Amino acid sequence: MAIDLSKEDIYYYWLLTSIGLEEELVKYVADCVETKGELSDLILELNNESQDRNELKRILFFANIKNTDVDKDEVKTRLVDFFHGQWISQTLTLERIAECLGGISALEKS
Repeated sequence: MAIDLSKEDIYYYWLLTSIGLEEELVKYVADCVETKGELSDLILELNNESQDRNELKRILFFANIKNTDVDKDEVKTRLVDFFHGQWISQTLTLERIAECLGGISALEKS
């Protein structure tokens, strides 16, 4: 079975990439490629476009369109954990985290 992204992964990474935090996705894809296992077409496509945020967003958006049953509670938990870790490690300030959460909220309403 090829290494792939779940529908929750796709949505989670699309939200992060859409607010300018694509590093998490790029690192995940690079880790997948380094495993030397069989990779899905989606992972390969993301790997090929890892330097272009807009292209990453586009790929994830179109991969997500068909996913109507995403477990948004799981995604929200992952986002909380991500931002908590960013705050604890002092990678992001509370102000930047608030901006990011506002951006995610706007995406959720659209």
